[in-house]
Amino acid sequence: MENLEKLEEKYVIAIGAAAVDEYYSAEHWPQEGSKELVKYQTDMIGGMIPNAACVFAGYGVRTYILDTLKAGSAKTDLMLEDFKAYGLKTDLIRYDENIPDARTVIVRTPKEKTILVVDPEKPEIELSRSELDFFARAACVYTSPIEFKRIRNWQQLAAELKQHQVKLVFDIEASTVDNCSREMIYQGDILFFNEFGFEKIKGERTKEEAFSEMFDSGVQIVTVTMGERGSCTVTRDEVWRVDAMKDCQIVDTTGAGDTFNSSFVTYLLLGKSLKETAEFANAAGGYSITRLGPKGGVNDLASIEKIAQKYYS
Repeated sequence: MENLEKLEEKYVIAIGAAAVDEYYSAEHWPQEGSKELVKYQTDMIGGMIPNAACVFAGYGVRTYILDTLKAGSAKTDLMLEDFKAYGLKTDLIRYDENIPDARTVIVRTPKEKTILVVDPEKPEIELSRSELDFFARAACVYTSPIEFKRIRNWQQLAAELKQHQVKLVFDIEASTVDNCSREMIYQGDILFFNEFGFEKIKGERTKEEAFSEMFDSGVQIVTVTMGERGSCTVTRDEVWRVDAMKDCQIVDTTGAGDTFNSSFVTYLLLGKSLKETAEFANAAGGYSITRLGPKGGVNDLASIEKIAQKYYS
């Protein structure tokens, strides 16, 4: 109860594109130029940042979503219904009739999944003065550098977040490093990389050199998720390596990283140690892969705490 009361005092703003995830299965991923048969499975509402936002809301964190959706679309109506069902606040959402519906094609094969994101070519978002003030009172802003760049005045927003000690949290993929400068990425206070994203930004340097550059640029916490090998969380003074939970029945890994990230931030908001935080996030990620769908990791705080305590104590 005490944890929930602490979370109710805070709110998170998540900036990122929602999409209708179209699930298909195939025997293997086709070679370029070939034709392969895939089987349709289902449609689900997804999107990396909205997935994480729903996990925040499941823990009791008041969570706002900022995105631009196609005006007057049946798919937009479905996404809004889904957001509200998971407890997300939709006050910040924009609507534009000139953009296509956001959709993602997910092809699951026996070994892995391949995700094809259809670029909706959304316009820049301009924040009003009152919205900037609202951001300045948040506990954190959760997004990706690519999504953050869609804010027309993102430099001003980044400066105001730092001024008001609002944590800026970035989820970073390998493609992020190709499309955003290090200077822009290092605006984040907390950086989440998967192993491919970290290898991309590390380049030919050692891990220590890459981490040192980040911390010298003002980054406070860096976490690298490594799938079945768990995660590694690094600050200037600490390193925590946490193994993934073993013997989980893998149903769907979609959204596992989103679950890990928002679970990690939630425990930081509660003032937990980095060790407790990393263990809680690993337990949440482990739980999420046992469920089908991008929001399989949505759960209440107490349930994930029991899983973490059972596995890591």
